[in-house]
Amino acid sequence: MPKRKFGVSISDSLAESLDNLCSVLGVDRSSVVERAIGNLIVEYSHHLVSHECLALLAIVCSEEENIQDILRDVRDIDVTQIHNHRGNKCTQVIIASGPSDKIAELYSKLNSIENCRVKYMALHDI
Repeated sequence: MPKRKFGVSISDSLAESLDNLCSVLGVDRSSVVERAIGNLIVEYSHHLVSHECLALLAIVCSEEENIQDILRDVRDIDVTQIHNHRGNKCTQVIIASGPSDKIAELYSKLNSIENCRVKYMALHDI
C-alpha cells in the first residue's frame, strides 16, 4: 500500500517517550504512529456509526462515587462490571452492550471524571 508523508508537531517530552518506545520495540516511529492512528480510527468509528455495540471500558481513578453515580443513570445499556481496589486506586472493567450512541455517551461521562483514565475497546467490527 502506498504511504503518504505528512508533518506532525508534538511536545518534546512526547517525542522522547515515542523514541524510547520505538527503541524498546525495535521499530521506527512511522510504524508506531501508523498503528496508533489506526487503532484510534477503529475506536472512534464506533462512536460515529449508529449500531448495536458491544464494548469494554476500563477505568482507573481515585474516586469511586462518580463512577457509580454515572452507572446508576445508564439507560438502554446492559452493563456487567468488575470492581477492584488496590491502594488508593479504584479500578473497574465494564462490558457494555446496547446502542452505540448510548455507549459513547457513557464513555464521555466517564472520561469527564477528574483524575480518571478511561480506555474504550470495541469487542466487534462494524
